[in-house]
Amino acid sequence: MAEQTDAPKKSIGEILQSANRTFLYLILFLVVSASLVVTQLRKVEVPTRPEPYTIEAYKILRNVPEGGVVIVDTGFTNSSRGENGGQMEALLRILMRSGAKFAVLSWVEPQCIEIARGFIRRINEERRAAGEPEYREWYDYLILGFFPDGPTMLQTVHQNVREAWKTRQATDPTTGEKRSVFESPVLDRVQRIEDVYAYVTLSASGTMPTIVARIGKQVKVISMITGVMFPEQLNYFKSGQLKGLVNGLSGCVELEWLMEKGIDAQGVVGGNAPGRPVAAAFPGAKNFDRGMAYYLALHSALTLLILAVAVGNVGMWLTNRSRKR
Repeated sequence: MAEQTDAPKKSIGEILQSANRTFLYLILFLVVSASLVVTQLRKVEVPTRPEPYTIEAYKILRNVPEGGVVIVDTGFTNSSRGENGGQMEALLRILMRSGAKFAVLSWVEPQCIEIARGFIRRINEERRAAGEPEYREWYDYLILGFFPDGPTMLQTVHQNVREAWKTRQATDPTTGEKRSVFESPVLDRVQRIEDVYAYVTLSASGTMPTIVARIGKQVKVISMITGVMFPEQLNYFKSGQLKGLVNGLSGCVELEWLMEKGIDAQGVVGGNAPGRPVAAAFPGAKNFDRGMAYYLALHSALTLLILAVAVGNVGMWLTNRSRKR
């Protein structure tokens, strides 16, 4: 009988490079789950430093005059809810607390409108629980609905906003009748797109070239985008075509941080310089929510990823060194 030979033992380098994939996924699951639980139980606030583009977005949104109009262009569905959802909640809190009026539209998918309605209901429930007045459709906000041909609609808005939305109607709660949206207190004073204080788009896709090309010179445009689309849109901010930019989950946390800390008269985030603040905070209000709830988990997952890459590289180096001997 042939004598069996034992399989050669793996070197330390080979062991480090051959970690079981299932084991790594299990570790990732445990680390992320533990981070989420700790955040909920201990209300952990991971410090952050807002980027200039997020700061500019907050300055604009926080300083919308009472009764000023903001257009909310929602282009996200449940597939990007993890990032855009937190951004939408922060946006609605800022607008409602500032007394701004807003109109919601979409030209990406019809379901975007219903998803936006759900977020408005949630924030209204939050306001009701806090003893604050709810935002009322028709009086405080409007749902303009879905536009199947967004580029054409925006080009018409550029020329004549009343022509672009002339067929849109909403229910007047006083009479129960359908009336033109331009008879609503939200849009009754809007004659041109320049009468709108800001245009905010929330999206997971590349809608920005269409928006800035048509109305970017007439109104302040703010983009709230998923992280994967951020590098492309950063160029629009640097060129001045975008006035503010919120980048994925990290941008959502930065926005919540600014809502909590504010920007003082010297332009310092969280500062207390005397004088009127550049963009005031909302002291005592619910500012940290969906963004901060996931932020520790994000950091934990990225730390684990970096460690896994480092261990693999060390293993490869050890293996190559042993083979050269």
